[in-house]
Amino acid sequence: MIRQDFVLRMIDGFAQTAAQIEQRQKCRHYEEAFAILEDGVDKLTASRLEEILRFDQVELLSRLVGQDATIVGRYKIVLLAFLLKQAGDLAKELNKPNNAYYLIGLDLLLELFSIDEEIDDKEIPKIDIDTFAETLRGVNLPISTSSSLMEYYESKFEFSKAEAAFNQMLQANPDNSRIVRLGIAFYRRLENQNDATINAEHISRQKIATNLNQLCAKERTLGDLL
Repeated sequence: MIRQDFVLRMIDGFAQTAAQIEQRQKCRHYEEAFAILEDGVDKLTASRLEEILRFDQVELLSRLVGQDATIVGRYKIVLLAFLLKQAGDLAKELNKPNNAYYLIGLDLLLELFSIDEEIDDKEIPKIDIDTFAETLRGVNLPISTSSSLMEYYESKFEFSKAEAAFNQMLQANPDNSRIVRLGIAFYRRLENQNDATINAEHISRQKIATNLNQLCAKERTLGDLL
């Protein structure tokens, strides 16, 4: 009961912050909105926004979740991800670097997915992995992020999106044997899917076989170079 009350107070405080940010955005007072957002991040995480950008993922998750994956920690992840999306949008309006905010938000939601399903709560704004992935379209993501994104989409049977995440990794790192092996395993799993499933994703058996053969050949070539 105490934990539930804490979550409700946390959501209420977040809702007030989000409303203030939205109001300033509508008036194009982006600097004021950003200052309010920074204060909201501080209240939620006990860390300044600029510190969030410097933390590695392990340290950031430790601050949000603590020693165990409690419901409080999971709510904090979702709320911080929303604020990071807002930070990126505001930074863009202010002609400041913004991709770092989106990337951290995406990594947080992917981590949340790895430990639990997404939180479905009407009391908090909807923010999902697709939102961040679309915002970062065309950006070369870290291998760890792209591989997690690929895993996420495959788990949702969204194989076209999983394939796109893989292709982005491979194009940015064509001689990375780990990525090649990841692709081989992916297409072998696709081979085991039924026709209806892969056809719904506009992936043909011929494409699977061709890509698998190319990746296996590449793996052999990379092995010969060692």
